[in-house]
Amino acid sequence: MPLVGRRILLRPPVWRDAPAIARALADRRVTRSIPLWADYSLADARAFVRRSGRSYREGRGYPLSIFLKETGELIGGCGLDMLSFDHRTGHLGYWVDRSRWGHGYAPEAASLVIAAGFARLGLHRVYTGTTPENRRPMRVLRRLGFRVEGREREAYFRDGRYVDSVRFGLLRREFRRYRPPPS
Repeated sequence: MPLVGRRILLRPPVWRDAPAIARALADRRVTRSIPLWADYSLADARAFVRRSGRSYREGRGYPLSIFLKETGELIGGCGLDMLSFDHRTGHLGYWVDRSRWGHGYAPEAASLVIAAGFARLGLHRVYTGTTPENRRPMRVLRRLGFRVEGREREAYFRDGRYVDSVRFGLLRREFRRYRPPPS
């Protein structure tokens, strides 16, 4: 399931991607809205790659790594998981390396993954969430057509405290595909 955008390519993570994944996810600014523990390590990244392969093979999720087409550099991850084929629903997750923030890679990747979820997997609905103070992901989600559906109180335990999650949902008919600026 490789997906090709104007500036990026997405494909399932493989073993050699683990060091770059570990480096990026060790930055707490990158993971502040992701329910990951502190001190993300190379062993954690390798376990993620292993779980991703199993999830992909079993059709339970489609985790993908994001690469710059021009250089082949891994700059993030984006995928659909927690799929409910009975209800045609999937959960979107994504992250981008801190050094690549502000260039539109997150909405480009999320748009490609969501479009594939609707077209290839027959999804009707995609949902996701972020912490209330994390404005960047909220802008990305709204740009793609997501709507706020509610707030999950004390949904995650991180950094010694419980934090809320703002829940977003997107129906197929509401999806607005992101068009990256010309290079």
